[in-house]
Amino acid sequence: MFEQGTVVRSVAGRDKGYLLCVVGEESGCILVCDGKERPLQRPKHKNPRHVERLAQVPALTWELRGNQALRKALNQIQSQEPHSAAQGILSRGTTKHTTGEEQKCQSPI
Repeated sequence: MFEQGTVVRSVAGRDKGYLLCVVGEESGCILVCDGKERPLQRPKHKNPRHVERLAQVPALTWELRGNQALRKALNQIQSQEPHSAAQGILSRGTTKHTTGEEQKCQSPI
């Protein structure tokens, strides 16, 4: 199914659009981390149908060095993807509109 070190993009859930790294499998779910919101010490359980496979990161790149190395590896992959900005995937709380301008999301409250 998904090997340890596989980089995936979330296609469903609160983390939709984020790059994550598979760190294991457990009872039909995959365990994913991004090194920031989900550190290696607290992986997220994710349904395999809710992710798309992107690349493979060698385990030694992040496994021995920790969360910072994982974030760096995911950022490198993100920067190499030609369609990531076209999809409007930015940091949390920011959207990209059709005009290409970045704006902060305003809560309706």
